Amino acid sequence: MQLFGSLDLLSPTQVAELTLSFGALNGTSQMIRVFNRLETGDAFTNVDVFLTALTSQGPYLLLPLSVQGLSDVSGNIPENNKQGLAAVLVAYLKQSLQQVNQPACRLNNQTDANWVSKNFGKLSGYVSYLDLTQFNISGLGSLDLLSPTQVAELTLSSGALNSTIQMIRVFNRLETGDAFTNVDVFLTALTSQGTVNITPSVRDFMMNQTFKIISVHFPEFETSTWISWFTGNLIPLLPSITSEMLTITISNISCTNYEVM
Repeated sequence: MQLFGSLDLLSPTQVAELTLSFGALNGTSQMIRVFNRLETGDAFTNVDVFLTALTSQGPYLLLPLSVQGLSDVSGNIPENNKQGLAAVLVAYLKQSLQQVNQPACRLNNQTDANWVSKNFGKLSGYVSYLDLTQFNISGLGSLDLLSPTQVAELTLSSGALNSTIQMIRVFNRLETGDAFTNVDVFLTALTSQGTVNITPSVRDFMMNQTFKIISVHFPEFETSTWISWFTGNLIPLLPSITSEMLTITISNISCTNYEVM
């Protein structure tokens, strides 16, 4: 289609009209070209205008098709733009809250995980857990899609700090992928909220799992890393450190780093 060859000349509103008129919603390759255009310039404003124009012509059910387009090109979207694009999706869904919770909009999205995937795609990790709860999403039902920061928000609000069973599910999620980075981000977010009260049995489990993950990296730790973990991230868990853990830790540190601890 020749019009898709002149996308760079079209405004976001015109791109929405083109998308609706020429079947782009049914073609992944065309949607990739659409979002490549929207990412040019002010991506946040472009996507906002595009979705507003798109959905004004059709039902909420069109949104997942646009989200698929965003997901297809997410690897090319700068990190600092992804947060803004996720905010656009959240704002639109909030405006359409009544439709969002209707059975038709849940069709083929019976689980929370499916719904989050359809409506946010690969931008789901840039949505706060608090925002997700406004769409009747159960965090524990969509753990696999949550970022470590979102998992920390869920942990603080769901009672997981008092439930070993829930915490096992939390760490199963954190151990998927880059476990070291995931736990680092998770504990950083958790401790940023101030004093954290954890049931001793849950704290024991958290310390045990965390130590297993980080101890294999001890030989690579620099002074700043020791400081970050032992005077920051691990503070809520340190009452559960065992003599064996301490022995392993000390065997991996220099005199300088020992003073840090």
